[in-house]
Amino acid sequence: MLRKTRRGNVIIGSTVEHAGFDKRVTPATLAEFAHGAFAHFPRLRGLNVIRSWAGLRPASPDHRPIIQLMEEPAGLCLAVGHSRRGICYAAATGRLVAELIGGQPPSIPLEAFRLERFSPALATGASRDGGVR
Repeated sequence: MLRKTRRGNVIIGSTVEHAGFDKRVTPATLAEFAHGAFAHFPRLRGLNVIRSWAGLRPASPDHRPIIQLMEEPAGLCLAVGHSRRGICYAAATGRLVAELIGGQPPSIPLEAFRLERFSPALATGASRDGGVR
């Protein structure tokens, strides 16, 4: 991805790295982005890097989100583990969370998104009925 901001800066980036919780930006990654940008936009060669940042894309082990209303602690609703698809699933996840915390049946079956799929021990406090109380 490469785009120019209103202030005239150029933003270059976006990778998918499995780095755990390490948010450091490596010189190798910066160099890779720069070389790719220079190949398409040679006039960028004289520019300086003024900042870099990294973000996490938390994913569940099976890369499906966890969406579930918990019984303990009461009112806790999980909507996590979307990985890089979070922005794509945001509207549907928001609707499901609103349904769950509003006491309505979810608009789609949520069995495939339950915490218990990993281990029944992980789901202590999980609502057994998909979150409807």
